[in-house]
Amino acid sequence: MRFRRTFRFGLISAAFSAALLLSVSSAGAVAPDNFTVEVDESFSFDACGFTIEGRTTGFIRVHVFFDKDGNSVGVINNFALKVTYTNPETGETLTTPVFGPDIITFHDDGSVTVASIGIIASIVVPGEGRVAAQIGNIVFFFTDPEDEEPDVIFVAGPHEGILAALCEALAP
Repeated sequence: MRFRRTFRFGLISAAFSAALLLSVSSAGAVAPDNFTVEVDESFSFDACGFTIEGRTTGFIRVHVFFDKDGNSVGVINNFALKVTYTNPETGETLTTPVFGPDIITFHDDGSVTVASIGIIASIVVPGEGRVAAQIGNIVFFFTDPEDEEPDVIFVAGPHEGILAALCEALAP
């Protein structure tokens, strides 16, 4: 099973970079480094055959953990986000929450394991209810920080076709 890029996946990549920078500047530290990242990002894509504009707002609480030598060994990102998708041609919108932690573990061989837990996406269409969702737990294995197509090594909960449901719900 292969993983497709999502907004949350992009944030995981940012966490890798932050943790690597913190490991250099926190030598000798044992206590975790905790901070909050405010998110207000706009984006657009044409994967449906028409343009969809999106906006992600909210925050991510980041906790970077170190070993006794000050090297980062893991990160927990706690997401509290809202993503709004809009078809600019019709004005139709859908909103999905993104809640829960990503637990990122750095391994000695340079590989990384990421467990995304919670609501990754939930597409609810007014009058129809939930038509697709990525909710539960999905664990990815990256061979190294450059790996753009990680292996999916565990899945629990529904992980349905979010893009297809989004395209159908927002089609002109």
